[in-house]
Amino acid sequence: MKRVFIISMSSILMSLAASAQDELDAIRYGFQTYHGTARGMSIGSALGSIGGDFSTLSVNPAGLGIYRMSEFSITPSFQVGSNQSTYLGNTNSKSASKFNIGSFGLVLTRAKKGNAYKRSGWKAASFGFGMNRMATYKNEYTYSGNNFNNSLIDRYADEFNALGGLNNTTLSQVSYPAYAAYQTYLLDLGTGADSNKAFSYVPYTDGLLQRKSVVEKGHIQEYTISVGGNYMEKLMLGATLGLQTLKYDATLNFSEDDL
Repeated sequence: MKRVFIISMSSILMSLAASAQDELDAIRYGFQTYHGTARGMSIGSALGSIGGDFSTLSVNPAGLGIYRMSEFSITPSFQVGSNQSTYLGNTNSKSASKFNIGSFGLVLTRAKKGNAYKRSGWKAASFGFGMNRMATYKNEYTYSGNNFNNSLIDRYADEFNALGGLNNTTLSQVSYPAYAAYQTYLLDLGTGADSNKAFSYVPYTDGLLQRKSVVEKGHIQEYTISVGGNYMEKLMLGATLGLQTLKYDATLNFSEDDL
């Protein structure tokens, strides 16, 4: 009996985690703008086939075979971005900047020299470890405008009505914002022929100033441990063990004010 209970709880937790993902998450986490070292970024992160740079640990660890001496590397990065949005004929601009560490790490190399280099099949071997930043999610944008046609609460009322109206069943089916709108008396049952439907009680005919601001921050970082070697200057071998960490936070604020 205990075994069945544990399996059931695992299934519930997995289904909750899956429901938190959407298409925006897939795009956000699937597209990684690889940072790496300054040298790597200067040539468009195309060091996979060149090697000899710490960036290759996350792309092609065989590039460690190019090293002839040990190296410590750290690359700071400063990013600046701007957004412009237009809503109901009103344009807003917002900029954001972020300082971070693009990569840091240590490569320890043992390479043959002189006659030993000529006689040996294995020319060099390297061991490296450190961090490469794979994505940065620092972003801010805002939009605002005067709306004389509807309120955000009308959208939540439509959500109820698409499920059959406002009742005990649909209260458990709608999104949390729609449920919160009902609990705070921003929407309720209509009157007359609409007595079974959800109805917004937020007046908008005199106009509403609607504002929304979004602040995003976070990153994907990969911590790597790699080994690589050079055999006869013809064969480069390497292997990497990578552990990625992901952090993403978004703060959204929406407001409506009477004009």
